[in-house]
Amino acid sequence: MKLAEVFLFAGTSEGRAIARRLKEKNIPSIVFVATDYGKELIEASETLQVHAKRLDKASMKEWMTRHHPRIVLDATHPYALEVSREIVAACEECSIDYLRVERESSEEGERIFHSMEDMVHWLGTHDEIVFSTLGAKSLAALSEVKNYKERIWVRILPMMESLELSQQAGFPSAHLICMQGPFSKEVNLALFRASGASVLLTKDSGKTGGWREKIDAAKECGMTIAVLSRPKKQPGITLEELWERMASW
Repeated sequence: MKLAEVFLFAGTSEGRAIARRLKEKNIPSIVFVATDYGKELIEASETLQVHAKRLDKASMKEWMTRHHPRIVLDATHPYALEVSREIVAACEECSIDYLRVERESSEEGERIFHSMEDMVHWLGTHDEIVFSTLGAKSLAALSEVKNYKERIWVRILPMMESLELSQQAGFPSAHLICMQGPFSKEVNLALFRASGASVLLTKDSGKTGGWREKIDAAKECGMTIAVLSRPKKQPGITLEELWERMASW
């Protein structure tokens, strides 16, 4: 493969869609994902290389210096704040254009929290059963909630890293649901009802990736919807706006 013209940092359904478009247009590109599982979701080709490993800023700069792409696309998860910061810093230090693809916000929920600390404090003010879809990285914080082993059910990705984090946080295996989404409304309904939860914890993951199905199921179950708001990142463009730009690539 010749030197890449585009670097894509992926971690969302939008990232996978961009990778497919780059492949279709035969644009020499490298897609960076954090895990082997993420790599399995993207089909490589002669012009599209997929690299599975978490990179720090120094490693990013090494790749950028080697290829000097004309643009770096950031399609990482809206909550991957530190990763985006390092991508931005690496691009600035290597004088490479940076563009973030922004997932549209949902702006929906009965309780909005701007930090995990605030959410954990609120959970400590009542004794309701909770269903968390915040992901494995939130488990350490959730383990601070009183009676969390009895009260909190968690849905996490079926990965060893997720299981290790759940074990470290002390969550019982009976309250772990290891599944890969997106999930239909029917699947969400079944899981919510089986857990007996009256509170849903979710990120503002946007209108793609099963958000609507999750929220509709929670509403049908009469659950309180508690949303962890997104960290602030640099302004970006939508996927549709990126398609318009890529038309001339």
